[in-house]
Amino acid sequence: MSASSPTPNPNSRPRTPKASASSSGSTRSGGSVVGGSAGTGAVPAGAAPVSGLTAPTTRPHGPTTRTLLQIQWDYPVYAGGPATRADGTPPSARSGPLPVEEALRFITRDDPRPLLVVRECRRCNRTDRALLTPGVDNEKTILLSRWFHCVKLTPDVSQPDHPLHALFPRDDAEHLFVSAADGSGRMPLEAVTSRTDLWAAMGTTLARAYAADPTPAYKQLAALIDGFDLTDQKLIALQERRSHVMESERPDPAELRSLESEIERLRSGIARDLERVEQLPKAELQPKASKSPAAIRPVGS
Repeated sequence: MSASSPTPNPNSRPRTPKASASSSGSTRSGGSVVGGSAGTGAVPAGAAPVSGLTAPTTRPHGPTTRTLLQIQWDYPVYAGGPATRADGTPPSARSGPLPVEEALRFITRDDPRPLLVVRECRRCNRTDRALLTPGVDNEKTILLSRWFHCVKLTPDVSQPDHPLHALFPRDDAEHLFVSAADGSGRMPLEAVTSRTDLWAAMGTTLARAYAADPTPAYKQLAALIDGFDLTDQKLIALQERRSHVMESERPDPAELRSLESEIERLRSGIARDLERVEQLPKAELQPKASKSPAAIRPVGS
């Protein structure tokens, strides 16, 4: 089987989501994708909101998939400086928190994707653990996060004098929210939120933000995950066979050439499909003028 053409595994489990609960600059954790032109799997503008998304299979994952099932966080740190006002002029030196509009502009920068923002909490023992930690129950969340700009803030954002305090202005504020890049349509969430509620909030936010329904691209992404796992299994078996042949008393050159050729073919297929993984979330963002709340249906409707 080619890595670029994953086929169903008859032994894999059904894909069913689970409903249990789950600086003057910004440093990025890498791999952040900015929404651009419509990518593979995009459907015409005006499509129905994200619905019917199922979690990937529960097969043990190989090394390729394990590197992909990680949320790509940004960790913005404001140390005063060039956060700009709405009119484009730089602010004067100030102490204390930024106005909410400037705080949002600082964390979004030039990324137009909707926001998924987490504030860590010392008392809550890592707020994002239940909903966002890699694992079978959270794979759907992690894959959907590729359509979001994911931001993580330190616990002291809850302090009144923190520059980004306006994003979480109360001590009892939620620990996680999703919203449009400009902060509109904010949907507060907590660690006790069920995964199905989190997926619904993410899906509704995506439906408001994107002209193209991400559902087809998400399904292709989940299929690629299955393909990577199966290909990794074949690749590991071939590498073990190659080692066995090389360690034999009289290695067969023809068999070694055949094994090397198949190993290289599988590696090339993985590389091609990794490029597809990066391209799939690049769905076209909804133009602001075309956003019509009346036209937005809840996920699953």
